[in-house]
Amino acid sequence: MRLLLPLLAVGGLAAADTEHRLRLTFQGLPTDYEVDAQATLGGFTVTGSDQDSYDSAGRLAIGYSARFASSGPVAFILGAGVAFSGSERNDLTVREFGVWIEPGVSIRLAPWFDLEAGIQLGAGVGKAEQNGDDLAKESYGEFTLLIRPVITIAPGIQLFAELGYMGRSQHFEDDENGIDVEADVDVAGVTGSIGIGVRF
Repeated sequence: MRLLLPLLAVGGLAAADTEHRLRLTFQGLPTDYEVDAQATLGGFTVTGSDQDSYDSAGRLAIGYSARFASSGPVAFILGAGVAFSGSERNDLTVREFGVWIEPGVSIRLAPWFDLEAGIQLGAGVGKAEQNGDDLAKESYGEFTLLIRPVITIAPGIQLFAELGYMGRSQHFEDDENGIDVEADVDVAGVTGSIGIGVRF
């Protein structure tokens, strides 16, 4: 019991030193993509590919992040959250809901300034609409390599920006009038974000 008490005390101290953050992020997504599509009727299949871009693509993300206790300026961070995304091209609209997780590191350069780096992994589902009518079901997977400067402007209030490179794959499928249509869309490029959060 005497040996266990110091361990419990150290564990409680480490937990108390862990910083918790809730964050709201507004993110611009890459727009350039490559698409491979195929349509199948019975045993007859037609395929095609193309390169194009969305007119606009963006996201609202809500997340939680923990900066774990560290004796020095460098600490491990782990975040997770949900994302609401949208892309548009002409009269085509894609709406998505997804989840993500982000392991990374945080360097405390000053009491009010952190520099974070991480890899964000996400997945979700959605649908494509054209002129308000359902067009296809959609699913996606993605990764983002990013850096994030974080400034504490007041006790518990933080502002941050993100710059990263994202790669994401969207899969669309639909079955109408006996024709199976599938399309794989690969999107890649630079992504940027701004956000606000609270630290406690």
